[in-house]
Amino acid sequence: MDGERLFTTRESVELINQQLGIPITRSRFHKDSMNGIAPRPAAVFGRNYLYQREVVLEYAKSLLKQPTPAEWELLGEAANRVLEKVNSGMG
Repeated sequence: MDGERLFTTRESVELINQQLGIPITRSRFHKDSMNGIAPRPAAVFGRNYLYQREVVLEYAKSLLKQPTPAEWELLGEAANRVLEKVNSGMG
């Protein structure tokens, strides 16, 4: 954790939205925290929980699921572009 930039909850949600394109909300992040799904904070400063970048991104990726064949038909080429972006780590 030495020298590593940590992210607040708000910044973590923005990171997920911008890097992965996953439209998660702060409310969802808080709910997942209460249910033990979201990452544990790396540190606490006052009332702010601080998270590590890679742990936040891994959490977000864990929320994704493979579409069913019927969903693939509906999503078409757009689904392929999204999955390519996520799988390439381009995030």
